[in-house]
Amino acid sequence: MRTLSRLFILPVILVFLGGCVTTMPKVLPPQEVIINVKSIDKAVEVAEEGKDELKEIPDGLGIPKYSNYVTLIDGVCYYDIWGNLSIFDSSCFVKDIILLNSRGIKKMLIYLNSGGGSGFAGLDYADAINEAIDKYGFDITIRASGIVASAAIPIFASANRRICTANTLFMIHKGKLFKFIAEETAKDLAAQKKMMDLIEERYVKILKKATTLTEKQIIDKTEFTTWFTAKEAKSWGLVDEIVGE
Repeated sequence: MRTLSRLFILPVILVFLGGCVTTMPKVLPPQEVIINVKSIDKAVEVAEEGKDELKEIPDGLGIPKYSNYVTLIDGVCYYDIWGNLSIFDSSCFVKDIILLNSRGIKKMLIYLNSGGGSGFAGLDYADAINEAIDKYGFDITIRASGIVASAAIPIFASANRRICTANTLFMIHKGKLFKFIAEETAKDLAAQKKMMDLIEERYVKILKKATTLTEKQIIDKTEFTTWFTAKEAKSWGLVDEIVGE
């Protein structure tokens, strides 16, 4: 009896297992899903199928945006550099240059009226102007008025064309280091001197390239604070045109 029971139960188990196997769901291969996105106001254009890119979003809808220093009129960028120079300002300028280039705007008129500020910011501006001209083919004119001094000098010197008003005053001087009271070693002071010497070397190099002055003449003028007029700046080759002579 026990043998017959086992023989009877075995087919039932097999049928049950077979049923479990045959009723298991099949795994489907991955399916491609295409989603069409449409903008209500039609301001955002979606990329064409198969292209991994998005078309430009207009300024009014979000990034990328120009800084507040930019004014665009008839394909020309009017740019303001006024007051104390900071790394924040020069960083905005670099980003604006990149955005202008991406949109094919290569003509700039910069209004400059600055008594200087961060020496690093001045070098940053100068490098950005040189790159815009040499690499991207920009045509950059700087119109100075009021004062162009200290860190603003390499900015003015780097443009394609340098214009100033008749009453603009210029100034170059030895580098200065402003800092809070701190404990410093002799090695710290030596490192700071090296840093200031490196900055001065770069300023001298920029002025030598942009003027008719020799390296010695520039160093002599920066040894003490030197103020000079628009006419003097023009005689040294720093200014191309004086407005209102």
